[in-house]
Amino acid sequence: MAHLHVKTPNGTAYSIDLDAASQIGSIPSSGNNGWGVLTNGAIIQWGVASLSKSQGDKTITFEISFASACYTMVTASSNSESGSTYDYFYQIKSLSKTGATVYCQDISGYISDSPKCYYIALGK
Repeated sequence: MAHLHVKTPNGTAYSIDLDAASQIGSIPSSGNNGWGVLTNGAIIQWGVASLSKSQGDKTITFEISFASACYTMVTASSNSESGSTYDYFYQIKSLSKTGATVYCQDISGYISDSPKCYYIALGK
């Protein structure tokens, strides 16, 4: 039985049964943004946030609010400009029940014309 072990910033540890992922209880949305409820009550959310073309803090709002907390989130950036070497990424600054604040870190000195932050968040 596979488990995902998550530790929150305040030190609370949670274990989520990954075998339950094949038994998602509900997926009311699909596509770029969506969410599902696992049989153990955990909620997984995913999305693509189109953010402004500048370095600094950005706000991501989840599709639905978590009842208790967002335990963890992962992000990835995209570069839609063909052949470019523009480098930027998103650092998670804070998580809440309703969303996250990420910092867009520009490494190359230029952020593409349509920066996107892909994310997956897990909570309950």
